Amino acid sequence: MWMVANYIGCLSSVWPGDLKEIVASSGDALRDLPHDHCARYIAHVKAEACALLGDRRALRETWDQYRSYFDCKESSNEWFEVRRRPLLTDIPMLVRFLEQAQVGRYRRRVWDCDGGTSRGPCAGGADSVIPCPFHGGHGA
Repeated sequence: MWMVANYIGCLSSVWPGDLKEIVASSGDALRDLPHDHCARYIAHVKAEACALLGDRRALRETWDQYRSYFDCKESSNEWFEVRRRPLLTDIPMLVRFLEQAQVGRYRRRVWDCDGGTSRGPCAGGADSVIPCPFHGGHGA
């Protein structure tokens, strides 16, 4: 799992091809490998990729299948990439919005391009080297 966590951590959360690779690789790892100190991270990154791809069904399936990992907690004996720690609370919030049929809030949270701690394509903010393909620049 450690190798898969490193691999998906190198892929972009902006480009659809990379997001699809994250979903496939993390899904294979979660399904086929013994879960270790990276499993929580891999489940969250897979859920993020599903949301960014617009695949609500896959996000809900990931949530349902690995629900115990989405408890908003960070464990000291588990590895979680620092820049993706906001996912610990973002993913449960996204699923809650879906469960409560708050589609507008769901969309705004997924595609929040305010340059803050959001997970949308502009999450890098003004200092990001990756321009937002949806807004033609860096950040909002």
